[in-house]
Amino acid sequence: MGMFDNIKTEKKLPVNATLSKWLGADFDTCKQDYQTKDLGQTMNTYRIEKNGALLEEIVQYRERTASEKADDIKKYKKWGNFGMRVKNRKWVKSNHSGNVEFYAGFKHGEEKRYYTINYIALVVKGRVKNIKLSEFEREGDADYTSRLEMERKWAEEMRRNREKTSSFSYKIINFVWNSPLRIIFHKLYNLSHGIPNFILKLERTLHY
Repeated sequence: MGMFDNIKTEKKLPVNATLSKWLGADFDTCKQDYQTKDLGQTMNTYRIEKNGALLEEIVQYRERTASEKADDIKKYKKWGNFGMRVKNRKWVKSNHSGNVEFYAGFKHGEEKRYYTINYIALVVKGRVKNIKLSEFEREGDADYTSRLEMERKWAEEMRRNREKTSSFSYKIINFVWNSPLRIIFHKLYNLSHGIPNFILKLERTLHY
């Protein structure tokens, strides 16, 4: 998928008769999260106001305090060594001009069938002049059945994994493996791979 930007909208987006039939009267285009590749692809967030203004969220970050970093390490282990904290957020008017294509994919209805919708907005100096529905699609029966089966298998695999990792025997084995025994095995492994290289170097020294 690559990089993109997020778009939220407070302005109602157009839907046609087919979409209205599929999604029902309770569907709200303003509650969906959209993505676009036409605003720089920097993982920023934009918002379309009711009056059509296009705003960009500017986020400032700061370094973590020592206690915040310690809390992160405790919570996220080694990944806690990385990260910052949000210092300030504010919305500023964008100066973008051009067409902006944005899209969303979501599950909807009792069946939780998957839908995709695409829009194209004409933006002039940070103000949306026009929005049109460009594409829309509903998950077909074959794809829907296949996805449900895949999700069922995934859920079953996750359940078995939770049972396995919560068992007493797994916790004992995991504790032993993460003890100094693991360090010993790694050193033996590295040593065994170093022996052939040592022999080759010795042969070159003796014969050449």
